[in-house]
Amino acid sequence: MTTVSETSICNMALALLGDERIGALTDNTEAARACNSVYEHLRNGLLRSHPWRFARARASLASLSTTPTWGWSYEFTLPTDPYCLRVLDVEEYRQDEWTVEGRKLLGDFSTANIRYISIITDPMQFDPLFSVALATRISIQICMRLTSDENLRNMLRRDFDEHMQEARSASGQEGEVESINATIFADERL
Repeated sequence: MTTVSETSICNMALALLGDERIGALTDNTEAARACNSVYEHLRNGLLRSHPWRFARARASLASLSTTPTWGWSYEFTLPTDPYCLRVLDVEEYRQDEWTVEGRKLLGDFSTANIRYISIITDPMQFDPLFSVALATRISIQICMRLTSDENLRNMLRRDFDEHMQEARSASGQEGEVESINATIFADERL
């Protein structure tokens, strides 16, 4: 089994640019500094951008003793271990029955069972297709800094779109089939 690491993902990005490999993100090279400056932000942004199956977590939340100033009856602090990047759903409640403001979930219910996208820091937990998409995204971000080649950057953008489509498709084919609540659409037609 291949070991996937932050460095191996960045080396994949550097290979797309035709650059030399690095030994670590902390190396004293321009390539390592470029990768290190964007890796965490791009990883988190990519995780947040889609309901990846490998990044899903669940939590049961109890309401806080404080309440929202207006509009909702209860508030909950979003999980930090693992850190919640995006709430996917609150069990038994439609999306219009709750909202997220800052690091709080607001609703008119006193307990909340949520599914959410969490920060995954261990690259060994990434779906392999996500790793490829992340490497391509990193290469786009650091391309001009390392190569000044706008044509290469544009080509990488097209590649990224294809990798993301493939990764999203594979993620969507695992586990339960997510259904759309037909009653919402039926109510709208009436």
